[in-house]
Amino acid sequence: MPEYRYPAYRTYQADGGKPLVLFSAPAVDIDKWAGVPQRLRVEGHENIGFQRDKTDDRVDEIAAFFSDPRNVVQNPLLAAQQDLANVSFERGDGGNEQTQFGDIVIRTDGLREQSMLELLQGLAAHLRNRFPHLADRTPEDERIADLITQVQSDYGHRLPSEAGDSTLEGEDPDDSQDDDDKEAAGQGPDTGPNWNAATMLSESTNLTDFYLEVLARLEVLRRTGLDGADDELLGFHRDAVLAYLLPVVLVDGQHRLRGAVKAAEIKANDDANQDRVLASLEEGVAPANVNEMILREQSRRLPVSLLMDPSPAEHVFQFVVVNQKATPLSDALLGTIVATSLGDHEVEEIGQRLRDAKIKFDDSRAIAYLTRDPNSPFYGLVKTGVNDDRNVSLQWSVLRGLIRIFRDLTGGRQYGLKNDHAALWCKKCLPQSEYVAGATTQRERKKIWGASEGPWLEVFAHFYTRVRDDFADTDPAAPNAWGSTRDSNLYNKVSLTILAADFFKFLHNARRTLSSRADVDAAFNDWISPERGRKYFNRHWEFNGYKKDNDRVKKELATLWFEYRENPDRLPPLSNFQF
Repeated sequence: MPEYRYPAYRTYQADGGKPLVLFSAPAVDIDKWAGVPQRLRVEGHENIGFQRDKTDDRVDEIAAFFSDPRNVVQNPLLAAQQDLANVSFERGDGGNEQTQFGDIVIRTDGLREQSMLELLQGLAAHLRNRFPHLADRTPEDERIADLITQVQSDYGHRLPSEAGDSTLEGEDPDDSQDDDDKEAAGQGPDTGPNWNAATMLSESTNLTDFYLEVLARLEVLRRTGLDGADDELLGFHRDAVLAYLLPVVLVDGQHRLRGAVKAAEIKANDDANQDRVLASLEEGVAPANVNEMILREQSRRLPVSLLMDPSPAEHVFQFVVVNQKATPLSDALLGTIVATSLGDHEVEEIGQRLRDAKIKFDDSRAIAYLTRDPNSPFYGLVKTGVNDDRNVSLQWSVLRGLIRIFRDLTGGRQYGLKNDHAALWCKKCLPQSEYVAGATTQRERKKIWGASEGPWLEVFAHFYTRVRDDFADTDPAAPNAWGSTRDSNLYNKVSLTILAADFFKFLHNARRTLSSRADVDAAFNDWISPERGRKYFNRHWEFNGYKKDNDRVKKELATLWFEYRENPDRLPPLSNFQF
């Protein structure tokens, strides 16, 4: 049987605890002996996996990241023993009771060479070993008949004239162990906010249904005479079945593994390696051996942390801890770290690699600047993810949204309406701006405008400086106070967004271009007078328990401001601000 052996280090985190084995292995090796039991729906029935489904775009991003040999991912794949018989640690010389060096040995029992028939037999036996009460369950004839009809349609196979009886022949038991709580695990937490850990505890009906679906397919194979040699049978795919039988289960890191394998495949197929393949074939080396050799040579070695515990319940526990209980970095803190830990020369060295890795680096730097420059209207007034943040500070994501209106020139919409006034201004007025003089295409203009320290930054900072200076009150208890989102009518996501959208509406309708800070001042003065802006916000609005971000509230606030700004001779009555 295939055997894989790697130098390893075994340690125990606590007395009486399960051992952890740390080692590294080529990604293409790991892909052969580690299963990823995904939570999938097959023919209307869920399987009992606990991993979220693979996301192809994410795999592609990681493969691109791994294509640069300078890029290193330090955190290991988290895996667990799934088969007591075929995963073992062979201790070497030295060490003590808590730490030892040696070899990790993994055998795959020839599973990848088995047919779908053999794999399904193994899966059925595996489920019975885990859940003995399943032994007396058999699928309904109606379900078998439905699957046979589907076989005739999908595989073009005719039933023999005499159908066999419906008795299932026993399958040899299999020692491999799989996830006990895979059946209990619903979706991974990062699949969306509706994920609920409670669904992981209601598995009895689901695991029985899954077992009966496996048995039904075995009966279909027996009755129809299909050989089960294909990699797919009625929604069951080889890799999905193997995930329950392979000696190791991957608890966390499936996208890293898939990305590393894909990167190796891409590299193995480049011109230089294909020339090596041809040379080896001419020397008489078997094609399968040549491809395997080249692929393994190009494969990145990934670190693995292997928990030597075959309990499926423990596997799911680890999955939940890693994906749900661990405290992730907030966007604010992540952006803060990236943007403030590097000098300019360091940014130049790795900035593009950060962008290639889909890290929103440029926005982070802009936000860091605006929250840390004493001349910025947002200085010290935005949450950065650090533990001394003020509860009344503006959310990092809100400032990022405001920045994108000015930087990307998109999103300048009145709440409830479709026209994007920032985009319209970009189309009609940006070409005449001296800020982008020399650019010959709209793409070049937007690139100049939205550069890291491009003209947008001056326009953005000066616009909100004028909003603060002209519309806000220095009294922190005033209704139009600047810096506290809790009670201010002005310093909050809704009002700051309404003002930005309306400013671009004014600029677009008046065909006003912006070529300097003086132009921003002139446009602001023509947009609305400071006195009228301050009077509008410096009154007590009654929300009566409604949040400003409520859809109805923000639409009404937007309408009230737009109508007032276009006809500011009379303030809207306060009764209009009672929600």
